Amino acid sequence: MTKQRIVTNGKAFRIQTKFLWFWINYEGVYFELHMAEY
Repeated sequence: MTKQRIVTNGKAFRIQTKFLWFWINYEGVYFELHMAEY
């Protein structure tokens, strides 16, 4: 039970981390493109 819970949390954390990195990269690229216009 506890082991299964840890595994599930590990998967969720990995997905969240991936999404967070994607969001940071997307925001960074958008910011650079936006600044390049001026």
